Amino acid sequence: MTEFLNVLSMKKIPHAEHCPMARYSTLRIGGTARLAVFPETMSQMLDTLSSASACAVDYEVIGRGSNLLFPDGEFEGVLIFTTKLRTLTWEGDRMEAESGTPLAAVAAKAEELSLGGAEFAAGIPGTVGGAVLMNAGAFGGSMERIVTYVECWNAKTARLERYEVGEHDFGYRSSHYAKNPDLTILRVGFRFWQSDQNAIRALMADYQNAAKPPNRWNFPTVEAYSKIPRGIRRDD
Repeated sequence: MTEFLNVLSMKKIPHAEHCPMARYSTLRIGGTARLAVFPETMSQMLDTLSSASACAVDYEVIGRGSNLLFPDGEFEGVLIFTTKLRTLTWEGDRMEAESGTPLAAVAAKAEELSLGGAEFAAGIPGTVGGAVLMNAGAFGGSMERIVTYVECWNAKTARLERYEVGEHDFGYRSSHYAKNPDLTILRVGFRFWQSDQNAIRALMADYQNAAKPPNRWNFPTVEAYSKIPRGIRRDD
């Protein structure tokens, strides 16, 4: 861990020791993490991942921590957060998002550009990385309908890899990336289709209203939960 900390300090990658995890979960509970890392650029993210592997440090990758239950006590490994990786670019009916981009931001940009296909994502609280990992979906839509390519870091080979349509192995709340914990999702490509902006906006509003849980006291809440097998990285 000392060697890894030295690398983070040398490369000026933001990090915090004995970090309270509750502030990084939508449930607002949990203990501390021995070390939390907050890469601010994709270059810092790659430096973090490659250095963690080189230093034989156990780590988990986390996005917004939506519906993620942290344990009490201290997590002895490293948590790497993607929430500052939010670059979103677009051209025509295509879009590319870094893994920490809120999925709702992708839906909002698609609506702004009069692009259909992402309406279902308007009320999903996670990030792009987590949404791809679990093939998130709602109201008949899902990630498998709009994802074209996925760029990943492979911890086993220490290489960047790109997966195209036909290689994602999407299933119900599953994907190639969920089945291969050595892969960390970094960027995702999308393809949408031209549609009427007013119709998109109305559909998104309907979905958002339908997805809101009854929580009149504004307490942290869980909309859904699942058991994550040991060793599977959460990117949501």
